[in-house]
Amino acid sequence: MGSARPLDGRSRLAVARRGRSHAYPGLCQHSWHVSFRRRSRAHGGGTARRGLHRPEWDLPYARAWCARVEHLRPDWLEEPFPAAAVPSFAQLCSSTTIPLAAGEHLYDRYDLLPFLQKGLLSVVQVDPEWCGGVTEVVRMCAMAEPFGVQVFPHGHGIHAALHIVASQSPQLCPSVEYLYRFTPEKHYFEVEALVPKGGVIPLPTRPGFGIDIDEDRVETDKEVFAFS
Repeated sequence: MGSARPLDGRSRLAVARRGRSHAYPGLCQHSWHVSFRRRSRAHGGGTARRGLHRPEWDLPYARAWCARVEHLRPDWLEEPFPAAAVPSFAQLCSSTTIPLAAGEHLYDRYDLLPFLQKGLLSVVQVDPEWCGGVTEVVRMCAMAEPFGVQVFPHGHGIHAALHIVASQSPQLCPSVEYLYRFTPEKHYFEVEALVPKGGVIPLPTRPGFGIDIDEDRVETDKEVFAFS
């Protein structure tokens, strides 16, 4: 695709028709994903991890996509299906050499356990803010370790994930996910917001998560609700 602008109705219809004209529906989008994968490999350098996230494909599409991308050696494919689609994960795992990742939408140890027992994941990406906090993620780390599965906490918020990674062995939790397009704006109001430098985020030395609000950036202050 030569343009990043949104498609109007006529353009969307043309894309749909081109997709239906091929043996596999949606091949136009499929080709674009593969093209993007090649560009990311070319520009990412030799050491950067390359995890690809495209949730809720169907199984035939995921198999076709993986077949075209395997030679590019992505580090993992994240959440190709909804979290409840364990059989689809199993069938894709048996038909591709690309490691699979999931966890953002696994909300406790009981959601994670079937994936580990069936050997479906190479990477677990549970989210501290969504699955019960630091305590539950640490328990999930302990659960993943005997299966030889690494944990990269999802980068919805950096503070909890960073402390979890720091508390575990580098073999189990090698790094933390930092979403460079979204994370900075989430920490706009913080004093000394955590920013990667040379691929490393220094651990804060202040108590707790080390979060202090920069009052100079606060324009209004309103109590939304309070517990008594």
